[in-house]
Amino acid sequence: MSRRMMIVKIKTKKGLHFSVPVPYFIINGCISLICSRVFWNGVKRMTNHHPKASVWIPETLDKNTLSVLVASLKAHKGVTIVDVDLKDNMKVKVIL
Repeated sequence: MSRRMMIVKIKTKKGLHFSVPVPYFIINGCISLICSRVFWNGVKRMTNHHPKASVWIPETLDKNTLSVLVASLKAHKGVTIVDVDLKDNMKVKVIL
């Protein structure tokens, strides 16, 4: 499997194991979406419809800073950044 992606490993309550590769171009696409004004306008519009929703909405997100962060993650292939064991026998692991 190519290491130009993050690997998300999941173990469910029933003992099923999943390994989901997440390519970096998908992560970069999500960064572009999250940093767009259109996205945050939609979030604000949706939270206005639900008065009980308390969502922190940032004024701005810097796409360049987030892109540098992802680029630096690419340099550390094989490093586990998340390894969580939950009480109900579920596990989540994220490997670069």
